[in-house]
Amino acid sequence: MTSGFVGYVTRFEVEKAFIDRYEVQTVGSRSRQEYWIPAEDLPEFNASIVGLISVLESYPAEPGSPATS
Repeated sequence: MTSGFVGYVTRFEVEKAFIDRYEVQTVGSRSRQEYWIPAEDLPEFNASIVGLISVLESYPAEPGSPATS
């Protein structure tokens, strides 16, 4: 059974003064690292994005899932 969710891997730059407030988190293995930004900080995070957002990979929902119905 699939979740019906759609996923994207993106790349973008964020102002250093903003991102330096957070620690890099390792998820699963050392090759997968990410920042965890609390929901209440998202407006400031979005305002700190510099330039364009690139989509590197996408994982579409399965046909017939809630995301495609």
